[in-house]
Amino acid sequence: MSVIIDAAPSTQARAAWFQVEPGFWVANTGGRYLGAVERLHSGEFSARDDTGAEVGRFATLSDARDAVTSEAW
Repeated sequence: MSVIIDAAPSTQARAAWFQVEPGFWVANTGGRYLGAVERLHSGEFSARDDTGAEVGRFATLSDARDAVTSEAW
């Protein structure tokens, strides 16, 4: 499992990202689940919020992670 720490620009809170299996990442902060990102067969990244609703599809992992954390604040 890998961990990536991101700073959320609006609050400077930190989100911890965990790769729980190849192509699937989840984020949390302070014990609060923020959402997930999944790499699709198309190569795009699907970002989902804490309720599982799709926030969007993105060309890069970074953009998808940013979408999840920006939805959380």
